[in-house]
Amino acid sequence: KEQQATLFIVNLFLCVIAISLFMYLTLSNSVKENEAYEKRLNERKVAEKTIKSALQEKELLLAEIHHRVKNNLSVIASLFNLQIGSTENEEAKAILMDSKNRVKSMALIHDSLYKSEKLSEIDFAKYTKELIDEIHYSYPILANNIKINTSISGITLNVNNAIPCGLILNELL
Repeated sequence: KEQQATLFIVNLFLCVIAISLFMYLTLSNSVKENEAYEKRLNERKVAEKTIKSALQEKELLLAEIHHRVKNNLSVIASLFNLQIGSTENEEAKAILMDSKNRVKSMALIHDSLYKSEKLSEIDFAKYTKELIDEIHYSYPILANNIKINTSISGITLNVNNAIPCGLILNELL
């Protein structure tokens, strides 16, 4: 009985050591996994912050480009205006006025993109109203005899579609 009791105590001691070792290895591995997970999480947060910063910078630069393009097109439209003022030939004035309106229609698109929340889309209904007003201002004598009614729902277009649609709308008007 004494030998069985000693054997039982030795077995119990070995079991306690084995369970302790298993628990230590499990906890140690869990701690290492948590540290690795936290490290990956921190790396991901840093990468996300870097990407957000780069995106904001890109959006700022894109907005600045649209603003500069709009300004350059406005300068060209002003040059057309100067030429219209110094030209006496009515046919040449009409051609210059059409060219100025085409340039203004593109400038309005870039202005809309610059002011837009999304730099890739514009509110085409708002753009259409602005273009109609601009053309109305360009031809005051004719505009008094013409009434334009529009019914445009909330349409948004990307820049690749807005520019050709704006030019077509300019020609139609």
